[in-house]
Parts: sequence; C-alpha cells; structure tokens
Amino acid sequence: MPTRLIREGLLDSERVCGLTVDARWLFVTICLQADDVGLFDAAPFALMRKAELQRDLGPHLLGVLVDVDLIRLYDSAEFPGKRFGFVPRYGQRLRITRLKHPLPPLALVADDPEASRKIKYLASKMSADGGSLRPEAEVEAEQEKRSKEKEIPSPSRPLVRTPHEKVLKLWSELRPECPQPSIWTPARKRYLSARWKDLSVAEGWRSEEDGLRYFARLFRYCGKSPFLMGKTRAREGKPPFELDLPWLIRPENMLKVIEGFYHRETA
Repeated sequence: MPTRLIREGLLDSERVCGLTVDARWLFVTICLQADDVGLFDAAPFALMRKAELQRDLGPHLLGVLVDVDLIRLYDSAEFPGKRFGFVPRYGQRLRITRLKHPLPPLALVADDPEASRKIKYLASKMSADGGSLRPEAEVEAEQEKRSKEKEIPSPSRPLVRTPHEKVLKLWSELRPECPQPSIWTPARKRYLSARWKDLSVAEGWRSEEDGLRYFARLFRYCGKSPFLMGKTRAREGKPPFELDLPWLIRPENMLKVIEGFYHRETA
C-alpha cells in the first residue's frame, strides 16, 4: 500500500463530518488506496473488503461519497465492466512514473488543476515510452513476474555442433565388446545431435571437451550394468540383451541409463 499524507483538515471538512461512520471510514480507505493522482479501482466488493465493512453496502456508500463530491466515478472503454474513481483535491506528492489506472474523462478533473497537471505529465511520459494504461493490479503483477524471472538463471546455450566422429571413436575405444555401427545414417545423426544438445544445456557444458568427457563417463557407466553388457540370463528362448550405440542414443533409452534403471542390481 502506498504511503499517504492525511491532513488534519479532514476532521474539519463539512463533507466528511456529515457522513456516517461507515462512509467516513470507506473514504479514508479509498484515500489510502488511491494512487498519487487520486485514481483508484472502484470495485465495491474489493473496497468494502479492505475497509472491513458490510459488502452489500458498497454501492450505497460509494453513492453517498459521490453525492458530496468526495469521489467521482467513471468508466473506461479499455476495461468494459470495470469502474474507476477519482478523489478530487487529493494533494499528494507525485512519485509514480506512470499512470496505474485508465485516464478519467477531462471534464471529471477539469476543476482540479493539480490533478490535471499530473495526469497530462504521466500521459505524455507514457506516450513517449510507448506504454499502455492498465489497472494497478495488472501492472504490479507484471512487475512481480519480471522480478522473479530475473532471479531465475537463464539456461546455458546448447552446443550446436555435435562431434559425431569423436563420439563414435569413444564408443569403439571404451566399449569394444559391443556392436560397432558400420553406417552412421542421417537418422542416427539426428538422435545423437538431439541428445548432445539437450545434455549440453542440462549439464552446462562450456566446450566440446566437456561433452566428450560426459559421454566417456556414460559409456564406462554402461559397462557396470550386467544387463546392458549381456551378462544376465534372458528369458527362455531369447538371446541376452546386446547394447549398441544406436539403441543408447534414443531419448527413452538414454534417460533410463542415466537414471540408473539398468544398474539397480549393482547399486
């Protein structure tokens, strides 16, 4: 909630003194909720909830404040169905840098030179910045979202180039007992490139060497699984599983290997 200066003259105001206690407290609540210009969201339910007053009295109490010219209500074509308000003779120091509520009709503030000056200044500033007028809640929600996004570190850029020949060489050196691919087809290239790209982001690789070291560890890790190495007894009539690189680079298979699905018996 913004900091507001409520002057002693409020207690001597004939407009305020003639109000019921509920209407007087609602007006104070509005003064505390309004922005530096004196504009506020005039949704009765929300205002009455903040003032902790009986909800169904909202429209009546707002009408009472309008009758004594303590507030002025207006609609905006930008936000159909929503009502906004203006507190005349508000007299707060301008600290915001943009309008937080839709512009009121000029006739509504014509007799308040200070408010007119503030509105023209903020409107011109926003026009120069290419900004748009939105309700305060939407502005604050967007600001909060941006602040959270700044706290989340951006992911590393993927290493686009995949060293296929070097990966194949690693496979032949570290897993010579496994089948060696004789043809590296375009489909196999796509699978390996996809795994290389995904892992470079997930693991934060900074260079090709980082990726090759990762694949070397992965190939050695495969050798610690009896199942992947074909050392477990297969079902009757079926040959033991035989690991090869084209099988390993498929997304579901590599994920299972990385997560230790085939290493449970050696955990």
